[in-house]
Amino acid sequence: MSSAVMIEIASFGKIKNKALKTAFEYYLQLANRKIPTAHVILKESRALQENEQVKKESLELEASLGAAGRIPLLLDTRGELMDSLEFSRFINRLLISGRHPRFHVGNFYGIPEPLKKSGIKLISLGPLTMSHELALVVLAEQIYRAGTLLFGGQYHR
Repeated sequence: MSSAVMIEIASFGKIKNKALKTAFEYYLQLANRKIPTAHVILKESRALQENEQVKKESLELEASLGAAGRIPLLLDTRGELMDSLEFSRFINRLLISGRHPRFHVGNFYGIPEPLKKSGIKLISLGPLTMSHELALVVLAEQIYRAGTLLFGGQYHR
């Protein structure tokens, strides 16, 4: 397996909750043992008004969707729901076709509605609403779990 980054996780700003940051870094490190994975930090808006912040971050997110050589994926509760085995097969299909995914986790306000309707694939981590920081942890853990399913390991049961 190449050491080039195969999966990217894009999100806004640094993780502020220390416990979630520690958990995210832990699972990202484990995921890297199986599938080279990187966290891409998108620029957080410092606008004081919510509508201006949403507008600026939407533009930043749109720019990230066009990352060269990456298949953009958006996390949203209305997206495709997969169990861990299906998720690992989905990752495998992308990787063996030479297409490297970039998962996009929205900010506090989620993924803007126009982007959800743009035809970009939506992936769901489940029907429950969760903070974007917790979604990062769950996603990193599932990428690690997918790696153990695809490339061997004792984690997945």
